[in-house]
Amino acid sequence: VTIASYRSTPSFRVPIEFLHVGPNTLTLELFAPAGSRYRQLGILYVGAAEPVEKLAFRRWLAFHAGPMAMGVILFAIGLVSLGLWSGRRDQDLFMLLACGSLLWAVQILLYQWPTPLLPGRHWGVFTMALYVWWPVLLGVFFLRFAYRQSRAMEQFAVGIAVAAAPALYLGDVIGWGLQASIGVRLCVLIFIGIALAAVLRYALELRTKTGYALFVAGSIGVFVAIFDFVRSLYPDSDRVL
Repeated sequence: VTIASYRSTPSFRVPIEFLHVGPNTLTLELFAPAGSRYRQLGILYVGAAEPVEKLAFRRWLAFHAGPMAMGVILFAIGLVSLGLWSGRRDQDLFMLLACGSLLWAVQILLYQWPTPLLPGRHWGVFTMALYVWWPVLLGVFFLRFAYRQSRAMEQFAVGIAVAAAPALYLGDVIGWGLQASIGVRLCVLIFIGIALAAVLRYALELRTKTGYALFVAGSIGVFVAIFDFVRSLYPDSDRVL
């Protein structure tokens, strides 16, 4: 059986005539492009055709089709926001929303790419930096939207964004790559959590549908960030750098 799609969650049937009473041996050969992140198999499920195929389809939706659709939607939101900002340059909120959404979309779409676009550790640092930049931009957007503009908070956000890549490189050089990644992610979570709390307070005070909608949308972003943070605590299952 040849599976051509590198990002699918494939399922295939073994013809009944190939099976016999007693132990059966299944041999799988995995071919991956040089430099690909996908050089090993995940969990292998063996069983009746219908439940295994349903499981494979659900995993494909959750890990591939779903993120790709989300990336396209975010890219569209970013372009619309960019258009609104270009029409009214005094509206920095549109610019922050546009940049945050576009970077988030780029990170999601790049994560689906089969091979690193940069050599060695640089690809990991680049994708992690995108993880820092988009929530920082959206966090500043949340604060300003909720009329909680703070010079100290925005300086903290800029500091996280600027220091992320050097901290990751330094951590990798001294053998603390995972610790550096966790530290960067934790700073991002703290900042975005504060910004989201400001949006919730704004929505509760003014009882606006826009505020509630923004809080729900922001909560999805925070959930994604928390999910990534939890995964980073288990380096054996998903290497960060």
